[in-house]
Amino acid sequence: MIHTTSDHAAQSNGFEGPYGAAREPAASDTTTTGAEHSVAPSLQLRSDADALREITRLIFSVGFRLGEVNRRWPAFEAAFQGFEPAVVAAFDPSSLSLLHANPGLIRNRSKLSATLSNARTLVRLAEVYGSFSAILDALSAEVFERRTEFIQSTFTHVGPITSYAFLRLAGLADESDHPHRQ
Repeated sequence: MIHTTSDHAAQSNGFEGPYGAAREPAASDTTTTGAEHSVAPSLQLRSDADALREITRLIFSVGFRLGEVNRRWPAFEAAFQGFEPAVVAAFDPSSLSLLHANPGLIRNRSKLSATLSNARTLVRLAEVYGSFSAILDALSAEVFERRTEFIQSTFTHVGPITSYAFLRLAGLADESDHPHRQ
């Protein structure tokens, strides 16, 4: 279970930090009850680099044609050096200027900046929880609304649709959770 900082003191198991406390997933987390989804390993999110890659792809897909994002994606992979969070988190302000000038990328400064911010967030989360995968495991015990609230409040430039799509990639949302269905 992920706790917000306001209820951080309510339960602790040693996984504490600026993002609250997390518990280790219990065996019962693999069952589906009500609004919960079963824990399923995600093919798209095997590592923190996968998480950064996919959240970035989703962020850039909003407001742009998917074909254009896909056509330019090899340039994104190269520019963000495989989306390894520690590498991208080390980019400095001059790196953002170089990214913005790169003709191979979609040169949306706020989305490029969000990628750097999200990489720093993933590094901080990994320092506290070991990996983003551990957080996804903990989120599996939460109802969808808490999952999406966590993703939206943790990452930059992420709204309801992006949050839903990311959780869907992680195996923590299904079609019935789509924001337009609620």
